[in-house]
Amino acid sequence: MNQSMIVVRRTSVGSVSVTKAKRGEKVPKTNRGQALAEMGFVVILLTFLTMGIVELGWTFLRSSMFVHALRDGARYGATLAGTTYRDPSTSLFTTAGVGKIKGHVKDLALSTMGYTLTDGQIDVTQSCDGAGTPVPIVTVRIHDAPFPMLFNLIPGSGTFNVNRSIVFEDEGRKCS
Repeated sequence: MNQSMIVVRRTSVGSVSVTKAKRGEKVPKTNRGQALAEMGFVVILLTFLTMGIVELGWTFLRSSMFVHALRDGARYGATLAGTTYRDPSTSLFTTAGVGKIKGHVKDLALSTMGYTLTDGQIDVTQSCDGAGTPVPIVTVRIHDAPFPMLFNLIPGSGTFNVNRSIVFEDEGRKCS
């Protein structure tokens, strides 16, 4: 029984010649392990690419959750009524009203993200827009809120800071 192997040889011009090697003849080992090495590079590259995509998605998700908490806090502030939370003569927030809005935003951040905000990271302001009929504008802002990364791919930056602001018009009231 005559066993033979097929040997592929590349010439310098780039064409390929196929010949049969007889039993016992040495087969050239120039490409041995090349596919394994290439696969190693590709797997590492794809792993880091996937981790980067997941990290970016995580960042956008958390940022979006902060914006949602801010939007809900501004809406809550615009609907906040009562003399305990608003000055009866100007309809602007009292200190208790500002504290109630900050508490609402902190509760949302804790319940949806498990993140604890401090009062110093949340600003609540109210002003008039200055157009013909003055409408109070409620602004709620989160600043300097470091949030941890998943994989910490960028050395030395284990967190990203969230700085977002939401403006909500308080259409039911007039500025004085």
